[in-house]
Amino acid sequence: GGGKGLVAFYSDRDGNPEVYLMKADGSDPIRLTRSPSYDVAPALSPDGSRIAFLTDRDDPSGSFQDRKWEIYVMGADGSSVTRITRNGVGEDHLAWSPDGTRISFNADYDGDGFQEIWIMSADGTSPVRLTSGRANDQGASWAPDGRRIVFSSDRAGGLDLYPMNADGTGQVRITADPNPE
Repeated sequence: GGGKGLVAFYSDRDGNPEVYLMKADGSDPIRLTRSPSYDVAPALSPDGSRIAFLTDRDDPSGSFQDRKWEIYVMGADGSSVTRITRNGVGEDHLAWSPDGTRISFNADYDGDGFQEIWIMSADGTSPVRLTSGRANDQGASWAPDGRRIVFSSDRAGGLDLYPMNADGTGQVRITADPNPE
């Protein structure tokens, strides 16, 4: 998804996963990254000017199951590729805030084996943890006004949806998975 009628995606059509940009109708795909590592999960900013993506180019292990993804941001033309996380812990599920100033993601920074929802400034500064507990909280999506975030969690046994305020307050389960565990 993204802005200005563009779609960011990744494909291994050239030998390994790279980030591409194309028009929303599927025309004019352009390869933006050229790395021997895996560049995946691109998220196009709402105005279509930047792309955040995950890469393992800084992971010395090279083991797929243990990849330590880091978040990078670049211009929608592939320019100014900048690493914005530096922690050796894999992040996942990137999403831009509607105003393009923040990025949400999930990570297990405390090493307890469970993912939490985080947000940070689009330049990688000011990370804030929004969820906690012995559950996997993941896949955050922003409301169009940027004031609310919804995420999925297995904290009640099954995989349910939880909206919350963008500061992490007001978390309430709104679905009940009929097949917990």
